[in-house]
Amino acid sequence: MIQSKDVHNPWSDIRSILARAFRQLNLDQDDTLDGLSFHWNLAVGREVAAVTRLEEIREGRLLVRVASREWVPALKALKGQIIREINTRSGEKMIRDIRFQEGPGTAPPSGASPGTVF
Repeated sequence: MIQSKDVHNPWSDIRSILARAFRQLNLDQDDTLDGLSFHWNLAVGREVAAVTRLEEIREGRLLVRVASREWVPALKALKGQIIREINTRSGEKMIRDIRFQEGPGTAPPSGASPGTVF
């Protein structure tokens, strides 16, 4: 939610302070993925986070490895919502596109199903 800034209040919200600090630090790829991973986990929830792994972010495009191909259509359907949630949580436009790709390194938790993403 976007709120108007009170010109009489010199305080900034923590989200904008952290976003500004991360930009000023000029973080490298690994640090950026770590920070993005935090927002990803909050945005998609425990079940989806368990079957996905953030691989790379380049020019606003995020590559996400998914445990099995059954998850890809469900995640693609929610891509816009996930992007908005991450960008809102981060206080900046961190990502503008997500590419989902089946790949190693992610294992579905017991009982996980692509029909219950959020």
